[in-house]
Amino acid sequence: MQSPTPPPPSWLSPTGVRQLHGHPPFYVVEGFLSTQECEGLIRQADGFMCTSPVVGKGNGEISPSRTSTSCYFAREDLPSICHKVCMLTGKPADHLELPQVGRYLPTQFYAPHLDAFDLKTQDGMRFAQNGGQRVATVLIYLNDVPRGGNTSFPRLGLSVTPRRGMAVVFFPSTLDGCADELALHTAEPAVDVKYVSQIWIRQGLYTGEPTRRLLRNA
Repeated sequence: MQSPTPPPPSWLSPTGVRQLHGHPPFYVVEGFLSTQECEGLIRQADGFMCTSPVVGKGNGEISPSRTSTSCYFAREDLPSICHKVCMLTGKPADHLELPQVGRYLPTQFYAPHLDAFDLKTQDGMRFAQNGGQRVATVLIYLNDVPRGGNTSFPRLGLSVTPRRGMAVVFFPSTLDGCADELALHTAEPAVDVKYVSQIWIRQGLYTGEPTRRLLRNA
């Protein structure tokens, strides 16, 4: 069984949410962020990018399986975007991991992976000490990507072409907290530069240290 998603909030147009797969559920949300919001995130993140970590043994590690760069923001510095994610998923703000903005330059990719972890392993138990299992993933594309950079789910037969402001919502674990193998996905190698924001949602309260803080009037 998969985690359900609530009805779309009223600020989304009736045609804004499309379900592309039933079991497990998989949604695309058109116009989730405005052009201004997308451009603002890119502008705030550029210049603060570091090699993207892969969450492994409880902390982020550098791996050749993920070649993009990224930075993390504090939730309180992006209140409007975090509020939209909470309204869309029905989850409280303190269950959100820190919003990440990633950049994929030509040839950069993220190899096939799962967002959730096997909580019976030592690595999984360490991962879950801060917030528990990941129960939802929200990917937000910040620019149009004409060539390359699709997000593909090979076990579901789905491939999503990035479009500015569009979000993808899926559930990396089942209701009993097990990683869902069907949610395996990959960021295909970029041809044109791709910017994407990732927000993962945990079972419980999550805390973390941002790599980028914004001025209050930014």
